[in-house]
Amino acid sequence: MPQKPDPIIHVTVFEPRPGQMDPFIARQTEGLPRFGVIPGWRGSTLYRDRDGRKAILVTVWDDETAHRSFTETDAFRNHREGLIPLLEGASGGFYDPVYRRAPAEDGSA
Repeated sequence: MPQKPDPIIHVTVFEPRPGQMDPFIARQTEGLPRFGVIPGWRGSTLYRDRDGRKAILVTVWDDETAHRSFTETDAFRNHREGLIPLLEGASGGFYDPVYRRAPAEDGSA
């Protein structure tokens, strides 16, 4: 089986309005099932900072075309419109993997 090329990573930093972190996270997670199958999407992880001021969404894509195609869907646009009132701001960009490292099986570095 041919190996997939290295993915690209899209990182979005969200800054919810004061008191809106929990509603933002609820809205974000409620929207996921509505997207259905997303071509070129390999997965996402949402992180919340401990002081409740920012959240970071790390999404793995086959390529930029897959990401852009997804952002042009009605499902994504509707989801984004529902998030806007909860946010003071958001910024994002593409990142290329530089290295991956996992602990050795014997626990050594």
